[in-house]
Amino acid sequence: SPALPPAHRAELEATYRSIMAGERQVHRSTREATVDLWLDLRRREGDDPWVADRCDAPHEVFADAGLLWEAVLAAEQALAEGATNRTNLLGKLADMYEQLGDEASARERLLALLAEDEVPERLQQLRRLEDKLEPST
Repeated sequence: SPALPPAHRAELEATYRSIMAGERQVHRSTREATVDLWLDLRRREGDDPWVADRCDAPHEVFADAGLLWEAVLAAEQALAEGATNRTNLLGKLADMYEQLGDEASARERLLALLAEDEVPERLQQLRRLEDKLEPST
């Protein structure tokens, strides 16, 4: 609906914030759909704060603004679309996922990066992530 009652909007905003802050655990696809819904809501209301989605590197704009989940989504989209600097993007994704506490996704992106370019610092990062992911014995 183009005209959303204030109570519903507030509920959507609260849900969005709790999901993006990690307070509400959801599957990655649900998190992505939540961001899409929120962005669509903003656009329908005539508010277009996301100029970033029209620039060359939206993930960098989002990351600079402290919007890491949005940055991750933009970077994942760029990767899926065949970004020109794939290794750089994989490294940034690994770093952002690690900052967000998603060690499994960070590890996944680091493995893809290391398959293309073995960087010693990234190998150390991978070992650190694997230590976090291994259950304590």
